[in-house]
Parts: sequence; C-alpha cells; structure tokens
Amino acid sequence: MTKTWEDAIVGEIRAVREAHAKKFNYDLDAIFNDFKDYEKTLKDQRMERCKKKQLERLSSVANSCREENSPPKI
Repeated sequence: MTKTWEDAIVGEIRAVREAHAKKFNYDLDAIFNDFKDYEKTLKDQRMERCKKKQLERLSSVANSCREENSPPKI
C-alpha cells in the first residue's frame, strides 16, 4: 500500500475538528448548539460594531450641521 499525500492544513483542520467533537463527547446536538452559540456571539459583536459606526456617522453629521449653523466666531 502506498501512503497518500497529506496536506498539512487539512490535517490541522481535522485535528481541530476532532478535538472539538471530543470536547462534546461526539454528541452532534451539543456540537451543533455550540456552533449556534458561537454564531450568535459573532452576530452580536457585528451588530455592536454596526451600531457604533452608525453613531459615529450621526455624530459627525450633527457636528458638521452645528458648525454650518453656528454664528461666526469673532
């Protein structure tokens, strides 16, 4: 038998996947729930960044409007 060529990256991914499955005793429901929890965490972080960017834009627009409508500085 000849040994097939192995890709280091694929091997690393398989090792991580195996460790993750072992952590949950190979219970597919538990693994799925862990992925869903992680997905929710990422979504929450993304939403917070979007809200922060929107607030920064609104603040920038409000500041420029104030500058345009402010009385001339003497």
